[in-house]
Amino acid sequence: MMDSVKEIQIGNGRVIFKKEELREADIVATLKEVDDFIEKNPKLTRASDSSFIYFFDHQSETIRIGKEIIGFCSNDFLEDFELSAMDLSSSTIYSYTYDGDLDIDSILTKEKLIRQSEIFLPTWRVRISGTVGQLIRLEFWKS
Repeated sequence: MMDSVKEIQIGNGRVIFKKEELREADIVATLKEVDDFIEKNPKLTRASDSSFIYFFDHQSETIRIGKEIIGFCSNDFLEDFELSAMDLSSSTIYSYTYDGDLDIDSILTKEKLIRQSEIFLPTWRVRISGTVGQLIRLEFWKS
């Protein structure tokens, strides 16, 4: 169930992520893998305790699972670990509280319900705050 929506301004950011197939992804294991990489790299620090699952098209079968970081790592080095990075520009997001489990089918159902009442860009993300399952938000961009 959705119980609230917030309009939030986000600043510039960098995300380290791993691409996974939607139906085959082990989200918890992938987040641990990304977290371990950040922990072992002295040039990187977690920007927050949140983790993210990015969807670049609501029909895509590929997702990006990762964390926002402070620091820099070359793309060549990231590729050695099957990771990538992307930069995010300052923008406004619409963040919906999600009161379900970290179940992809349930999350996709809620995403479709949200899109029935609002028009958003195809890109959206799931924010998992704290430890997995603590607080989950579905976040969308309008422009």
